[in-house]
Amino acid sequence: MHNLKDIFGLVASVFVIIGPVLYLRGVFNNTVKPHAFSWFVWGATLATGFGIQVSAGAGAGAWSTGIGALSCAVIFFLALKKSDRTFNVFDWACLIGAGCSFVLWRVTNQPTAAAVLLSLTDTLGFLPTFRKGYRRPDEDGLTPFTYGGIGTIFALVALEHVSLATWLYPATIVASNAVFVVMILRRRRTTEARTAR
Repeated sequence: MHNLKDIFGLVASVFVIIGPVLYLRGVFNNTVKPHAFSWFVWGATLATGFGIQVSAGAGAGAWSTGIGALSCAVIFFLALKKSDRTFNVFDWACLIGAGCSFVLWRVTNQPTAAAVLLSLTDTLGFLPTFRKGYRRPDEDGLTPFTYGGIGTIFALVALEHVSLATWLYPATIVASNAVFVVMILRRRRTTEARTAR
């Protein structure tokens, strides 16, 4: 059973790698314009979530989280160069929330409490991208969200120790990605229908 979980962890990691690689191609071609702040928040929360999962014994189920953190960092730095760098008060509030969750985890050493706050912070960090995607659905790619969501499902199956601290954050990622993908697809259809009139 342990080897099977390692396989699921490996499959999850492959999915989490493929999505950002395809997404980066769009960024370099200027067909994708990521919201830098969201990617920064996701990188911070994924890095913290990885630490929480490792400390709570997630095993192979944490591999994709660590890879995701590195991918977000790369996309964040590219977004600073190629996308809008204007951040509002809400963006900074999300950044502070991510910092607080990290401090809470490090100071209190309570993985479950940190996982709850991290899941909330990750969702709040999604809002700038969600808002941008709703207004301009053609400026964002779906590959990291689709592949990331699928990969995170495999990561959930790969968890060696199942607890609120290990599954809540990845489950939040799956739900957020699914909602975003569905919203973008519907907005694109709506936009195409209006253009065709």
